Amino acid sequence: MKTLINNKQEILNDIKHCISSFGLSVVDEINDKGNFVIVSQFKYEHYGFTIIAQYHPNGDLAEILIGYGIVPVDKIKPLSELMNYINSHVISGHFFVDPPTGMMSFRTAVHVADSLNKDEFEWALKQVLGVSYLFFPVLNEQMFTEGEPADIFNQYMKEEPQEVPS
Repeated sequence: MKTLINNKQEILNDIKHCISSFGLSVVDEINDKGNFVIVSQFKYEHYGFTIIAQYHPNGDLAEILIGYGIVPVDKIKPLSELMNYINSHVISGHFFVDPPTGMMSFRTAVHVADSLNKDEFEWALKQVLGVSYLFFPVLNEQMFTEGEPADIFNQYMKEEPQEVPS
């Protein structure tokens, strides 16, 4: 039992180290019924976002989620449609809106057996940040306009690609 507890703590420490290596600080740690949640935040232009790294030891899974905020009820359907277009172009992870809460997020996960593969976790974190950087503007446009999701997505895809800072 002691080895299992030490193993969990090592995995949590590795997750925190990976988050810190991106210049993100850990602002909270939560033990939610045996699932361990590490909370961080970052700023994107005029917006603040929450990054959650959740370790599910029973499922051998480390999930990375970025929360964008609550979506008004009348925007859930068009945003969900837009996210379907976006998700078809995303290699790892997916955007979604949780209908009961209205929370708009992007998430991905990596398998964690006995230890965290730090390279794999950092790659996943980089994907979350990069995909968010690329597609937040199109999601934001849908939030604040009455445009059709297909039209907004097609127009965005026609524009010059933006270089993502590494």
